[in-house]
Amino acid sequence: MHNFKISNVAEFSFKTMSYFGVWRPTFLTSLWAIRLYTLYSISIFLNKIFFVISLLIYLYQNKHKPAILAENLYLFTTLFLLTFKLAYFNVHRQDVYNLLNLFLQKHCLPCDSEEIRIYKKFQYKERLITRIFVGSTFFAVTMYLFWPLTNGKDVSLPFKRWLPYSINSKKIFWMSFAIDSLSCYINLFTYSSMESITAIFMQQICTQIDLFIKRLSQITNIRNNISENKNIYQQECKLLRECVDHHVCIFSMEKKLNEIFGVLIFSQFFVSILNLCTSCFYLTKLQPSEREFLLSLTMLCFYIFQIFIYCLFGEEMTRKSLSITNEIYQMDWNSLSVQTKQKLIIIMMRASRPIQLNGVVVVVLSIETFCKIIKASYSTLNLLRSSN
Repeated sequence: MHNFKISNVAEFSFKTMSYFGVWRPTFLTSLWAIRLYTLYSISIFLNKIFFVISLLIYLYQNKHKPAILAENLYLFTTLFLLTFKLAYFNVHRQDVYNLLNLFLQKHCLPCDSEEIRIYKKFQYKERLITRIFVGSTFFAVTMYLFWPLTNGKDVSLPFKRWLPYSINSKKIFWMSFAIDSLSCYINLFTYSSMESITAIFMQQICTQIDLFIKRLSQITNIRNNISENKNIYQQECKLLRECVDHHVCIFSMEKKLNEIFGVLIFSQFFVSILNLCTSCFYLTKLQPSEREFLLSLTMLCFYIFQIFIYCLFGEEMTRKSLSITNEIYQMDWNSLSVQTKQKLIIIMMRASRPIQLNGVVVVVLSIETFCKIIKASYSTLNLLRSSN
């Protein structure tokens, strides 16, 4: 029943990141293998830095052209954020491992068929989350990449950026197009893998809360299975002690999650709000009949969907943590000893504080936050339109 390993938590995401130089696999123990993988990671990182710099130079060259700035700013901010996340993950590699090890502690693993069913439900959600992030990113990137090919004879590169060479030659142009496309798909899988990890970890905490509630509800069944009052109290104390350890571990997961991903969540939401505003502003400059309108609308929907997914999973985690108090309240308290009742009240007081993921205490993931972001983006858009 305990055949759950680290690879079962965000397995696809970590494997994908290891393929593209973001996450060194644990099976690399040889010094030379680690050095080679480090060189590979550095080359991937330098490639992303070059792309970011080339986009920045292009934006500077067209700083007096608002349409070009609005069209390319969200691409620059997305790639810049991806590069930042890549470096951040490598710096906090050990912290991520520590969080993964928390999920593998004895009281965090299922111990009967009912708990295995709960855990399998989490694994299904994990696969669903991965497919959602990869699928939505793949659709948006593919549309962005191959949209220039629909211009007929006036075909352009997918990335409008500065290049240190001329692309007047047809051969050089298509080689550059192929390189940009390959780099874009590599960034796609790296970006979607990093994004899905946060959501999967939030779902893992929700699963631990479900396991905790299920075990806590078994306290009322002890009296039916044991006849002696002395043994009843001992069994209640033993089960409560295990539940308290599990509850403390869940709060440790929340603390680790905020320590690791708090900065990433804040930067992600800052960039997403900026991209929402620029995308909406660019849309106001286009007519629905223009070819670029559909592409810009797709990118806008992608950023809104990304923010919504984060807030949705954050809302679910918060609601599940607050449901612990209600689940305890609905127990059959008449069948419990006085000491057990007192301990349950303490657990209820501890559970009254919600488990939340926040970005450096500024952004709290919830549906309310999502609504505030949409309102703030709309207000900023009106300000841009009026100033323009």
